[in-house]
Amino acid sequence: MAVELATAYISLVPSAKGIATKLAEELGAPAEKAGKSAGGRVSGAIGKVLKRGVVAVGAAAGAALGTALFKGWQRLTAIEEAQAKLEGLGHSAKGIRTIMD
Repeated sequence: MAVELATAYISLVPSAKGIATKLAEELGAPAEKAGKSAGGRVSGAIGKVLKRGVVAVGAAAGAALGTALFKGWQRLTAIEEAQAKLEGLGHSAKGIRTIMD
């Protein structure tokens, strides 16, 4: 036979005191490892993109320089040919200079 002798109430108050330290202890190493891994992947990807960009810029600069040299050589040759033709037509060096300017 059961007899009720008393009634009691318990008050539970949760506390977050020290939770930051405990979380850091529990998650510190795995989170650090994951962060380093993700950081390494991101920096590697950025490095690849930058490397490709530098190579592309270098190729474009090389092509531009090659084109400039080729066009400059063509112009120099054309001027020399024009001067030779004018001289062949009987113009003097002074007259050629005046015509070319």
